[in-house]
Amino acid sequence: MFTGAKGKILEFFFVEPEKRMHVKGLARAIGISAGSASRVCGELAAQGVLAREESANALFYSLNNSSALVKQWKRTWFLEKIELFKKNWENEEFQSVALYGSYASGEFVSKSDVDFLVVTNVGHNKVFNSFKPLSDSLRPEVNPHPVSVGKWLKMAEERDRFYVEVLANHVLLYGAPLVVE
Repeated sequence: MFTGAKGKILEFFFVEPEKRMHVKGLARAIGISAGSASRVCGELAAQGVLAREESANALFYSLNNSSALVKQWKRTWFLEKIELFKKNWENEEFQSVALYGSYASGEFVSKSDVDFLVVTNVGHNKVFNSFKPLSDSLRPEVNPHPVSVGKWLKMAEERDRFYVEVLANHVLLYGAPLVVE
C-alpha cells in the first residue's frame, strides 16, 4: 500500500492507532532517520492523517482516527494483511465469508478483535480451524462467527439486529452476497 518511510510510519500507527509519539522515538521504533520521520509526519499532518501536538517544546504525532481517509487506509491496510490467508476461507463448503465490525469500517483500535461472519453448514470446528493460521499470525483476537445457511435466511426474514448490523458494515471476502431478498 505504502512504501518507504511513509509506509513504516503508517503501519506503526495502524498497529497502535491510539499511540502518541515524539518524532525521535517514532524514528527509533521503526528504524528510520529522525529527519525522514519529521518530514513524513509533517506531510501526513498537513493531509490530516496525523494529528500534531506540541507539548513542552516537543512535537508529538498521533493518528487522526476520526479522518475518513485514515479509516479507509486502515481498512485497506488490514485487507492487504489478510490477503495471504484467503485460501483458508475460499472453500466451497462456505457459502459466504465477510469481515465485519471495526476492522471492516477502519475504526479499529489496538484492542479490537477481528470479526468474521461465515455462512456455512459445516461444523464450528472446521470453521475455527480454517481461521487458525490467520489467528496464529495476528496480534488481535480473531473471531470467526459461523452461522448456518438456514439461520442466516431466518435472520434475514426477521430483520434480526445482528443481520442488519453486519449488512450495514461488512466487506465480503468470499462467496455469495450476504443480502437476502
